[in-house]
Amino acid sequence: MSVASRIATGTGVALALLLIILAWDVALVDQLAEVNQSLSDVNFRASTNALDQARLLNQIDEFTRKHEVTRDPAYDTRLVELRLEYAGRLAALRALDLSTGVRSQVDLLAREWEQYWALLTSYRAVLAVPEAIDSDPRALELAALDRLHQQLDRVTNAAQMQVLEQAL
Repeated sequence: MSVASRIATGTGVALALLLIILAWDVALVDQLAEVNQSLSDVNFRASTNALDQARLLNQIDEFTRKHEVTRDPAYDTRLVELRLEYAGRLAALRALDLSTGVRSQVDLLAREWEQYWALLTSYRAVLAVPEAIDSDPRALELAALDRLHQQLDRVTNAAQMQVLEQAL
């Protein structure tokens, strides 16, 4: 074999190896982009869900205050609907495949919601016996709503931080 054919063969082998490495790198980058996109989608859904929940909490707070002032049964009916919608949104948020940091904040939010729901249940029981009321139940309910707002802000911040970390 002549020197020229050896050089041509070596160059061809080197070029073939470079093309194989390039194809492997492109496939790896494509795979990483897909994984990043799916993780971003989950955290984006978590963020939008949390924003929807914030809107619902604001409405629950508003209707709670209006019901307290007017005692209009229409507000009470709407409150029940809003609370059920919020519970559904929370269940949808918990069903997402979230990162550990966001998951822990969502679990804390679920605990706050369960405490709020227990407060509402006890509030209804106290209303059946008005002389048993020793504190303002609506004030307790509004305080629980404030805690829910604060925890929901923590969930939103955790999801946004996760998206930013993935972007870097």
